[in-house]
Formats: sequence, structure tokens, C-alpha cells
Amino acid sequence: ANAGSMENKGIEVLLTGMPVKTSKLIWRTSANLSANRNKLLSLSNDEFQNTNPYINAGDAGRATREYTHKLEEGGPIGNFYGYKSVGVDENGFWLVETEDGPKTLVDAVEADKQVLGNGVPKYYVNWNNTIEFMDFDLNISMRGAFDYQILNQAQLLHGVPSEFRRSNVLDNSFTHPVYGLLSMDQDATYVSHFLEDGDYWKIDNITLGYNWNPGTLIPAIGTLRVFASVTNILTFTGYTGIDPEVTMTNLAARAPGIDYVKRYPATRTFTLGLTVNFK
Repeated sequence: ANAGSMENKGIEVLLTGMPVKTSKLIWRTSANLSANRNKLLSLSNDEFQNTNPYINAGDAGRATREYTHKLEEGGPIGNFYGYKSVGVDENGFWLVETEDGPKTLVDAVEADKQVLGNGVPKYYVNWNNTIEFMDFDLNISMRGAFDYQILNQAQLLHGVPSEFRRSNVLDNSFTHPVYGLLSMDQDATYVSHFLEDGDYWKIDNITLGYNWNPGTLIPAIGTLRVFASVTNILTFTGYTGIDPEVTMTNLAARAPGIDYVKRYPATRTFTLGLTVNFK
């Protein structure tokens, strides 16, 4: 049913300037910052009444069939919801946080689940720079997203060796301890251990061009520009997955902040170009 209502609030700031301007050198720059918050006001309307003030959403993976998010009235979109892991016991089972202290996951109940983070970035930043030096021009585009979490599904499904495992695992499963242990005795399970901070800063594009006016040398041509461009150059992040820029759409199936195993990596692209303006 197309029911419910949501509130969105935020602020967006755009700064532009020309820090350097001489007869031969010009530097133009612009920066954009946006900060947004949302809140689910209701899951019902006059024609449709939801029986609960919340909806469970998301999918941790085929091996778990666990929901990952809770969409709850009064709360924001994108909240990760589940068990908060605090360790592993001597038998290799997850220990999770509860009101009564740490419990093994097999002894935990639904009421022990809690909000673990949020998959929607709270801040977005874009910074574009153009430098002109005589007949050359250089454009650099950068952007980032901050203050959000990512569920690393590859680590969840294939990052912990287990005697129950019936498929391949990542090689770091044997070199990166989980709470001090290199082996565990349970299968893939959705807990907070597999949530990581997703903050990133990307150098998105660099384009270098040369502009030439042939004058009387080639009378038919007014101006000519040769340029080279590179996209998806560098990403600075603490996230250990392929790319911290993950899906933010389709709440029911692909909830915000899940880095799915089957996603295709972003590619780096090199472009050479020539622009000719005829008289």
C-alpha cells in the first residue's frame, strides 16, 4: 500500500570563489556541503492501518535469511538492527550484548536486538577545481560521504572459517582473528562485527586540456582543444570492501548500506579527446 509519511530536513551550502587570478594563472573553485536528516512519521494513513509501528527490511544473504534493518515510526530511514557482538566464547560462538550481560548468540532472543548504525550518510561534500595556465586547463573533481555504516556481506558470508562451511572462504579468514580467534564453530550470522564505517573521499575525475588557436596557419579552424581525462582515480577510506559507495535504494530488498557480494566493481576509465571548432 502507498501509505505513510516521512519528514526530511537539511541544509545545503555552496561556496564558490577565485583564489588566484593573474595574467597567466586563474584558479576557480567551488565546494558543496549537504547535511540531511529524515524521520518516518507514520506507516499508516486513513485507508491503510499497519498492525505494527515498524517494518523489518533488508537481507543479510542467502546463507542467513536474516533481516538487517528496522523501519520504525519516529526513527530515521536506514537503521541497521540486530545483535551487537562483543566477543567469541571458548567454543567459538558469538557473544552478544544483552541487558543481562553477554550471552551466546544461541541463547539470545529477539528482544536483545538493537540499533547498530545507519546506512545513509549524514553528510555529502563535493569539491571542484579548475586551473587555467596560459593555454592549458586542469579540472579536478572530488567528493565524499561521511558518518554512516556499511554491512560487508562478503565478510559476513565468506570471511569466517567454520566447520559448517560448504563453500569457499576469503583468504583473510585465516589471517585476521575475530575477537582474537582464528576459527569459529558456527555458520554465517548477521552481527555488528560485520558493520564498518563507510566514510570515503574520492578523486573522481582529472582532466587536462590544451587549447590552440591556429590563426592564419589553418584558416578553416577557429579553435582546437586536445584533452586527456581519467575517472575513478583514487578512493581514501577505512572500509575494507571493494567500494564504500553502496546502494541507497530499494529499502525492502537492498536496504541502504549493504555491500552485496554480487556487485560489480567500479572501473577506472581513460579518455583522450579532440575538439575542433570550425570558422
